[in-house]
Amino acid sequence: MKVLLSFVALFAFAAANSQFAGELRAFHRDFTDFHYDLNYFLRNQRLDSSEEIADFNRVSLDRAWDSVTAIKDSAQSARDAINQRAQEIGNQNPCLIALSERLQEREAEAGQSINRCAVLAESDYSAGLGTGYFGTINYAQRMASFTLLQTLYTIGTYNPVTWEDQIRFELQITWDYRESIRMADSLAYYLNEVRTGMNIANINFHNCVLTASSLFGGDATRIGNDAQSC
Repeated sequence: MKVLLSFVALFAFAAANSQFAGELRAFHRDFTDFHYDLNYFLRNQRLDSSEEIADFNRVSLDRAWDSVTAIKDSAQSARDAINQRAQEIGNQNPCLIALSERLQEREAEAGQSINRCAVLAESDYSAGLGTGYFGTINYAQRMASFTLLQTLYTIGTYNPVTWEDQIRFELQITWDYRESIRMADSLAYYLNEVRTGMNIANINFHNCVLTASSLFGGDATRIGNDAQSC
């Protein structure tokens, strides 16, 4: 009889251990799938935002350089007019020297105008980024590690031999909490804020650099015309 009772007790202990091990393996599968899901989600989020930023970078550089090219072309036309007149009346003519200096000053001012355009665009775009998009992504990434840390904390706090039920309970809490880690709604909101900031920056930057090159073009044309009056 004692042998039978011992066998039953041993079987119950083995069954309990087997059940506990099975539950742990289930948690392992769940957490692993969750991490794969989260990593895929974060990768797509970063890809979306990176493409937005890459496009804005490209547009910004293209528009800035187009404006610089327009300014350089206008400046060269004015210089050609000054040089042509200098061949007629001499390059030491005070009027032509003054026009050359005026052209250089206007070139420097046009460059400073483009500087200001970039600073304003940076402010507009930073407003979108600064609302918390990347901070939220980084938080979500940190929270992905929360399950690992919480699991280790649980095993480190409760004796896994004598506190099986408590470990199951704590792991279940960790698992139940997982759904808030993605923060998909927050990330979608912040990505929209980034796009809004980008669109504002795009429009403002385009208008700003276009205005800078147009104003300089008008000034350069007047300087070239004034050379004929020297």
